[in-house]
Amino acid sequence: MKMGRIGLGAGIILRYHFNDRWSVQTGAILSKKRYGATPDDYHFDYPVTYTKIDADCNVLDVPLNVSYTFLEKKRNRWSAVAGASSYFMLNEKYDYFYANGTKRSHAYKNQNQHYFSVLNLGVNWERQTGSRLKWSLQPYVKVPLGGVGQGKVKLYSAGLALQVTMGKR
Repeated sequence: MKMGRIGLGAGIILRYHFNDRWSVQTGAILSKKRYGATPDDYHFDYPVTYTKIDADCNVLDVPLNVSYTFLEKKRNRWSAVAGASSYFMLNEKYDYFYANGTKRSHAYKNQNQHYFSVLNLGVNWERQTGSRLKWSLQPYVKVPLGGVGQGKVKLYSAGLALQVTMGKR
């Protein structure tokens, strides 16, 4: 697989604290996934004749994560985050490139759902800036547990999430 282009995501996450250290999070994040691959990266039930594929997909990412706070000093908290995401492929557009220079495109809408198909790992740094407002940065990786999309591609992702938290904790 080749390096994908930068995508954006936005959503809402709800977090429930069991105590000062442990919490669970879920929500919905709308993400744009752009990537390229070779025919070897895709898994179809028929022989293929194209040389590469470019994908542009809108994905609803529904995570279920557990967080453990391992360091808390003054107004800063550091947490480890792990869990799994279900991917709901809302819109998928694939451009297939052939050796003779032709290109064909195919689009799919709401045809692929992948339950708990992606492992989420991250570290979260949170800073309290007001009595009920916190800002955090979370570098993360998403590791495939199964293939996603029309061609069942093992889609790896990494990024940096900017989060605003409102509430007592």
